[in-house]
Amino acid sequence: MKTDILIIGSGCSGLYCALQLPADKQITIITKADLESSDSFLAQGGMCMLKSDSDYDSYFEDTMKAGHYENDKKSVDIMIRSSQDVVKDLLSYGVDFKRDEAVALAFTREGAHSTKRILFHEDITGKEITSKLLAAVQKLPNVTILEHTTMVDIICRENICYGIAAQAVRAMNTASHFADSMESGNDLTVSVNDLSVGIDHNTTHSVVYRHAGVTRPVRSFLNLSQIVGLLTACIVTCFAALVVLFNGLNKVCRINAGLLG
Repeated sequence: MKTDILIIGSGCSGLYCALQLPADKQITIITKADLESSDSFLAQGGMCMLKSDSDYDSYFEDTMKAGHYENDKKSVDIMIRSSQDVVKDLLSYGVDFKRDEAVALAFTREGAHSTKRILFHEDITGKEITSKLLAAVQKLPNVTILEHTTMVDIICRENICYGIAAQAVRAMNTASHFADSMESGNDLTVSVNDLSVGIDHNTTHSVVYRHAGVTRPVRSFLNLSQIVGLLTACIVTCFAALVVLFNGLNKVCRINAGLLG
């Protein structure tokens, strides 16, 4: 398949990115599990926001200190100064942050912060944010989401990324058109800039990419015979270890019996 923009991962960053991109671009999001199994969805803690300009220096210092002063200062500055606009976006998508009695946003304090600047929703902030972003993305007609699809390689030529090689988890349910592609034995392709990338489902373990009519292997996965061989080797190794352990214990028993005699 071809797409204008490919996003790897369906967490907060990937979903928020899709919402900010032009509507005339075809966007594909792939995620290695289902849409509710991302780290973002499972996160419990809140998110930081710059409450006022007077809090900037403290916020900046807290962030640098938490990162052992190895943080990129420009990135930290962008994160802090853009936090209010990001929160406004999240509120527009329906995120329900905790409010105080005056219906203003309520802040709490978490580790590494010297003051209260954390927005939250009960103890499931990640689920609250990610679910609302996901609902907004699923309304976009230009976005296709493929679940249970794992990126296994990035395809580059002359320092330009043209696409990826992706592996589908057959045991799981995926997007309907993707499942149809697997059932028919066709190759799954994810390409950008006309370089076709994907999996040869006829071999099931060989990832390939095609360009100018040439098929080239990118990376191989273990087939059934290789898996059986590895399991056999593990069993033999464990058995040998048990024999050595038994012999050692036997010798110890004999020595103790001699001393007691």
